[in-house]
Amino acid sequence: MSADSGITAAVATPTRLEALAQAISSALPGKLTSVANTTGELTYEVAADELLATAAVLRDAPDLKFEMCMDVCGVDYLQHGRDEWNTQSATSSGFSRGVERGAPRVGELAPGRRFAVVYHLLSISLNQRLRFARVLRR
Repeated sequence: MSADSGITAAVATPTRLEALAQAISSALPGKLTSVANTTGELTYEVAADELLATAAVLRDAPDLKFEMCMDVCGVDYLQHGRDEWNTQSATSSGFSRGVERGAPRVGELAPGRRFAVVYHLLSISLNQRLRFARVLRR
């Protein structure tokens, strides 16, 4: 008997979010780019020419089943990260929009990445949510 045969290896069980990320990666290898966020939700970016095929896989794959598109939003990133909303007349401190005061200003956005359409999907049967974005060309 070996010295470590009595020791049971601890197997880390993936969280629901990690399991969903793995299912998405398996169903759509190389089709989506993960977007970092702090909201505890999965967010991906998809190429405009892959949108319909990606949506069909997200709807039809047995581990995903995103049957409902809950929301579609348009986003204009022109001043994102470089400017603050001007609400001085509404409050005494203003309202930050992801801008770190005192930090150097972020440069121009990459060409062709000003606008995006963001889709919020829901799998009612599996109780899971997903956000994915399609960046539009200017």
